[in-house]
Amino acid sequence: MLKPLGITPARLDVLHAVDELGVRPRQTWLAQWFGVTAATMSKLVRALEGLGLIERARDPTDARAFRISLTALGLRLLRRVQREIGGSGAAEFAAVSAVAWKWWDENHAFMQMEAFDDALRRIREQFGDIAGFHYPWHPDDFWRF
Repeated sequence: MLKPLGITPARLDVLHAVDELGVRPRQTWLAQWFGVTAATMSKLVRALEGLGLIERARDPTDARAFRISLTALGLRLLRRVQREIGGSGAAEFAAVSAVAWKWWDENHAFMQMEAFDDALRRIREQFGDIAGFHYPWHPDDFWRF
């Protein structure tokens, strides 16, 4: 999904973080945020800058530091990716899979599993995955085999 747009998941993460933070973050803050070395973040930032997706400017309070901001092109690309990911069901998949299921409530658990299964189906359709596989996730299904 990202490859045709010319962006990697790591680069998308940086664009998203810069957008979400709402301030011009320092490059070192981004490295700390992602738990990577300053050199790794520098490489990511230089690549994004080379693509015209972000701008680096010296921090006026510390000449050694850089502040990062999205360019208009970077913001357009980020919004496009967000729309495409949203339309694929991937965002819903992440939300459904991260929800704190009430595993002790059988009805709730089955509703969540159906929502999860539906989100997976839509993601598979988005990527043209036509493979089929039945898996027994319901106890009644298990006994049919």
